[in-house]
Amino acid sequence: MAERIAGGVNLVEVHLAFELMEAWRGRTPSDLQRELDQLRTAFGPDVRICWSPLRLGSLMHAKAFAVVQVTKDGYGVGLVWIGSGNATRPGLGGVPTNSRINVELMSLTVEQEGVQAFLGHWQWLLNRATSLDTALHRHDERSFTYGLLASGVYLHKWEGRIGEKVSIRYALTPEGRSRVTVDPTLQAFGADVDQVTISRNPLSTVMETAGQRSLPNGFTRNYAVDTFLGLWCPRDIWALAEESVRHSGEFQAFHKRFLTATETDRLEQLVAAEGQAASGMVEQGLIVDQEDRFERWTAKIQLLRNNKGQLERLFLRYDAFELPYDFGSTDELEGVKASLLETLALRARQSFVVSKLREAEATRDLTVLELTADEREDVQDWLAGRPRKTGSGSEAFTF
Repeated sequence: MAERIAGGVNLVEVHLAFELMEAWRGRTPSDLQRELDQLRTAFGPDVRICWSPLRLGSLMHAKAFAVVQVTKDGYGVGLVWIGSGNATRPGLGGVPTNSRINVELMSLTVEQEGVQAFLGHWQWLLNRATSLDTALHRHDERSFTYGLLASGVYLHKWEGRIGEKVSIRYALTPEGRSRVTVDPTLQAFGADVDQVTISRNPLSTVMETAGQRSLPNGFTRNYAVDTFLGLWCPRDIWALAEESVRHSGEFQAFHKRFLTATETDRLEQLVAAEGQAASGMVEQGLIVDQEDRFERWTAKIQLLRNNKGQLERLFLRYDAFELPYDFGSTDELEGVKASLLETLALRARQSFVVSKLREAEATRDLTVLELTADEREDVQDWLAGRPRKTGSGSEAFTF
């Protein structure tokens, strides 16, 4: 948005104010600092880029945007809009870029009185601004708890075969359920049979021969800690784990095979063959007829085809998700932290991540959870199966 504004006026300054704890949403404060520095570089020396993290005791939700003229006496005319929408095309009332349509409320003014009132509130906020460093050094329990939990991702391991994630599910009729354990026709038609459905994978030749690679033995033991949400893993370490898969020859070969097998014409051939086989089962009264099952399956495969990250996680056999609670979810956050601390108390072995967490808890310093350059290199070597270098700072731990 700022770039578009700069195309129409002589833009001299862009100032961002945001809730301090947003520095943990999908990133770490250090990551956000790097992104802001890159933004400053992108605008060049003619535009001053500055930011003010705010911590006022409660999360902000309404968004405010303003473009104000700078005069020799300070500020002159301008435009202010305040509402619920983000600084995106749909959020600001533009034509949506996809099928989702935002419903937002917004108040806009160019009246001098309104602009000056906004600038007064703006200055009040800036007078209470802090820095990103304070997000990493939290002494109040609530902020520290949120920062600690949000500094990692939560892992769930996918059990079973990778092909199950791209299978078609067929609902059995009562007749089918009664015959499923004895009928050789049904047994030949379906795999992974339970009491209700049959699961078939039209991409079995691709998915089941993927040579899927899980994390190395010992990864979760050394680099994750159990909580009731899942395995907590530092963001830096999980990013390296995903990178190791992304650049592996095994995954590259699998990805290429998957893209080839799911090209439009080949996908249509698979659907046609599957539809013919399913019709026979419907005619015999063994499976439920669902007209849209193949459309839904095709849409699922196309989404997966366009989401390389999801394919990586399938290949890795782990899914990672962000902390699902915001800063105000006190009881939920305390529950997750209690489960994490319980695990730490029961872990006799001083693993890499356990040591990091204990030090962060003792010093109230979340920078401890970020990898040093030597630790990063050591983890990369370990993930790649290379001999670790000495003196990396993590030599004391067993991998």
